[in-house]
Amino acid sequence: MVVTALLVSMITGTLGKWYLIWLLGTPLCCLVAGAGAILFDTQVEAGRRGMLASDPAFTRED
Repeated sequence: MVVTALLVSMITGTLGKWYLIWLLGTPLCCLVAGAGAILFDTQVEAGRRGMLASDPAFTRED
């Protein structure tokens, strides 16, 4: 996929760089968003089970 994107960028000139960024950046953005959703879901489940409140790292004693 990357080789194809590089070939397209060489053929199309300056517009090819724009399309290369879209081809590589869009999947990366989706992966980061998916990882964030998984972490958020894990935190919500831990909160429902009361694991965060019993963890000394998450309690605050002022």
